[in-house]
Amino acid sequence: MAKTESPAEDVSGLTDEDLLKWTKEDLVRRLRRSEADKMSVILDHGNLIREVNRSLQLHLNEIRGLKDINQKLQEDNRELRDLCCFLDDDRQKGKRVSREWQRLGRYSSSIMRKEVTLYLQKLKELELRQEEVIRENLELKELCLLLDEEKGVGIGGGGGGGVLSCYGKQESQMSSAAGPLKLFYLVLFCEPFNFKLVFLSYSRDYVFGTYNICIEFNFF
Repeated sequence: MAKTESPAEDVSGLTDEDLLKWTKEDLVRRLRRSEADKMSVILDHGNLIREVNRSLQLHLNEIRGLKDINQKLQEDNRELRDLCCFLDDDRQKGKRVSREWQRLGRYSSSIMRKEVTLYLQKLKELELRQEEVIRENLELKELCLLLDEEKGVGIGGGGGGGVLSCYGKQESQMSSAAGPLKLFYLVLFCEPFNFKLVFLSYSRDYVFGTYNICIEFNFF
């Protein structure tokens, strides 16, 4: 009989003859059960739709949040790109300045090297000049001694010649107290490719035993 069938049985599998064999109570009961099952399915479907809508809303919120984060990251990326461009320009300027400083350093080093070489050369010339002046001073000292000896010989009664050609003028201011004696010599040195004209002023004080010598010379 149809009464023994389960409520979940699908009526679509029954033929019209089987349905006609059912009583009105069975058909009503079957209809109510089908409506209840449909309502249950509709409720389940509605709950499922609500869950799906809730999930979609959550995903939409996440998408909005991700869009905001993406927008912020794009802005940060733009700022970082601008900063990188600025730093790259600054780096290029730093490289140019570094090259300029290196070029200036090399130029200054070359100039300083030339200046130091020139100063060392001048210092060497000054040292040679100093040695020459010292040697000339020694020669003049020997000349003064020689003139002193010649003066003594001349006063003693004779004047001798030598390698020097001298023209002398003597002023004697002798008193009873044996005052000072002044001698003036004009000496001409004749050397190969070197001529010197020397004017010597010689003064000797016989009282105090002192010597005063004034020497002036010119090169020509």
